[in-house]
Order: sequence, then C-alpha cells, then structure tokens
Amino acid sequence: MTIKRFFLMLLLAASIVTFGAEKLYCGNCRKRITGNYINFGNIKICSEQCLQAVLPKCSVCNQPMRSGFIANGRRFCSEKCFETTLPHCSVCNKVCRDSFTTFMNKIVCSDTCLNSLRPRCMICNSLLNGYHAVFLPNGDLFFCDRCGELPRCSGCSRPTKDYTTLPDGRKLCNDKRCRNSLVMDAKLAGSIFDSVRKRLVKQFGFKGDHPIPVYLVDLDGLRQVEPDMPEGVCGMIHNTYDENHNLVDSSIYIVMGYSRDDVADTCAHELAHDDMLRRFPFIDDLKIIEGYAEYVAYNYNQHYRKFYLNRRKLYNMDPIYGDGFREVQAFASRYGEKAMNKFFEKRNQRVGKQVLKELLAEQQNSGNEAASAPGTEEQSASDAAPEITDAAVPVDDSDE
Repeated sequence: MTIKRFFLMLLLAASIVTFGAEKLYCGNCRKRITGNYINFGNIKICSEQCLQAVLPKCSVCNQPMRSGFIANGRRFCSEKCFETTLPHCSVCNKVCRDSFTTFMNKIVCSDTCLNSLRPRCMICNSLLNGYHAVFLPNGDLFFCDRCGELPRCSGCSRPTKDYTTLPDGRKLCNDKRCRNSLVMDAKLAGSIFDSVRKRLVKQFGFKGDHPIPVYLVDLDGLRQVEPDMPEGVCGMIHNTYDENHNLVDSSIYIVMGYSRDDVADTCAHELAHDDMLRRFPFIDDLKIIEGYAEYVAYNYNQHYRKFYLNRRKLYNMDPIYGDGFREVQAFASRYGEKAMNKFFEKRNQRVGKQVLKELLAEQQNSGNEAASAPGTEEQSASDAAPEITDAAVPVDDSDE
C-alpha cells in the first residue's frame, strides 16, 4: 500500500491593511473593525485572536496551521504529527513512510521483514510457497513440498528422515517425545477407552452397562478382522449377529502406534457407532452414521480442548466423514441434540418398516414355495403376513 501526500503551503496571513473610512466587519467575531485589520482570503479579520480561530487545525495536535500539508485527506502541521498516524512495521517497528505490505494480518515495511514472517520448512528451513501442514497440540508445523513427500510418522504425522519401520509397514519417527506419547500397551488402551466411555455416558447419555471388549492390534491384525479396511484408519468396531440378524456383541479394535489423543478420539468415534447401532439399528445412511460418530468425537475433543484434532474434522473434504460431520453438526447447532435424536428416531422407523416388509415378503414367498411343493398344504389366512404399522418398529424413548 502506498501512502500519498499532497503538500500545500498555506499562505494564510497575507497582509495587514490600514483601516479606512468604509464600514468593515470581522469575518470571525462579526464585530465592526475600527482599526487595522488582516486580509485572510476573501474575509477580513480584526485581530490575531480571531485569525487563530479561523485558521485550519492540524488533524493530530489540533493547533492552528499557518503552513503544512495534506496527506490521505487529513491536514498536518508538521512531519512529527504526520508520523504519528503512520503504521509501524510489525517486525522492526520502523515507521512505514512511503509504502507497506500486509502479511497474515501484520504490517511489514520491506521484503526482508516479510521473509522473516513467512513460515519456513521445519526440516530444510526454506521459505514456503506451497506447503504441507501438520496440526499438533503444541502448534502447527509446516513443511515444503519436497520435504512433505518424506515418509510420515504414523504417530505424530510429521515427515521424517529418521524413522523405524514397523512389521505392518508403518513408519515411526525416532523422536523420544513422539515415542513416549504413543499407545503401545493394551492395558493403556483399555484405560483410555474406559475414561472416554465414562465421559460419553455423562455427556451424551450413552448406555454403559453392556461389556465392549477392546483389542490393541497392528494393521495386519485389523485387516484380519476387516480385509477391506482403508489406509489411515486408527480403529474400528466389529459387531456379531445371530441367524435372525440380532446384535449379539460388539468389539472395538484399536491400532497401536497412535498418540493418546488419537486413541481417545477413535474410542469416542467407535462408541458413537455402538450407541447408534443399539438405539437406531435400521439407519443405513453412511453420511448419518459416520457424521454422527465424528460429531460425538468432535464434542469430546472440545470438552478436553483438543482443538487441533477437530481442525482435521472441520477441514476434512471426504464426502462421507467430512460432509456427514458438517451436516450433523449444523443440524444439532440449529435445532438441538434432542431434535436430532427425534430425527434419527423417525429415520429409524421409516427404514425399519421397509426392512420388516422385505423380510416378511421373503418369508411369505418361501412359504408359498413350500405350499406349492408336493405333499404340502396351502397357507391359511391366519398365517398371512400382517400389516406393517408404526407400532411394528420398536422405538427407544429413553431420551424423551
């Protein structure tokens, strides 16, 4: 930004004129002039005091100006007053006399000061144009495009040249602070899970009376449970059903080698899946299922001020996890969590009725096929499929 100044010498007190015979009046006090007077432009002034009253004032010190200049539409009597209105460089604190640049809401006077504010790569220390960012609890880290292509530590997500490769192929950096923050013990994972579950029971009213086993595994162990598990997953919930599609039990698998914060975030996410499955078992929309799980984990993180984890959710562009979270969060923010649960309840009823209709139709078809077989009797009217009503689908009203 360039600072424009227009210098204007104010030749104000032009001359002192000897009083004549004509009737004259002061242009300031309106009194009749009976002696010498001052010509000030097109008006006549009777005294120095009145002249001071009509002179333009400095925009800073408010003193009458006999000379000065105009800059940026304001009058200044001196350079000293003018400099008090100029911005100061955020780096060197010098007055920006002619021009300045803004960077990240800060004013800088030169390229040298600008470069001192620009982020540098945490590995090679080069100035960043395009860059990769890693959100950490003690501050965000930035890396240049070249260093950003280095292997990432699965624990802290930082690119690193010094790492150890785990049997499942993941990389762990050799930084002691990172290693000490990782969950590598099943007992620690269970303790984190119990703490998260206790908090969610209090915060969201989750049911906490049914057992949920927690297993700490590596990626290979997780893929034995779910072969199609995508990369980057920290955990999953595995459900077991009987022959009538009734839920028997649930187990949660946590991948070792992630930080305590990541494990807690994963536990909150998977516990939300368990809660939805038990309260709204017929909801099959993945955006609702994953969006609700991310919403619960987001609120858990907010409670413990783990804001850096939530930034990942806010800026996640995945159409299922990211968009689903933002839609559920927007609904809950606008209408409240009670209304959100009612919406889930209605959705569960609608989908549940359709599922029951399909099951009953399948049973009826299988019965017709059996009746048409040799040696079988026709199905009686009393065995026909009943009509599906809203009462046919159980609804948990515990939140009402």
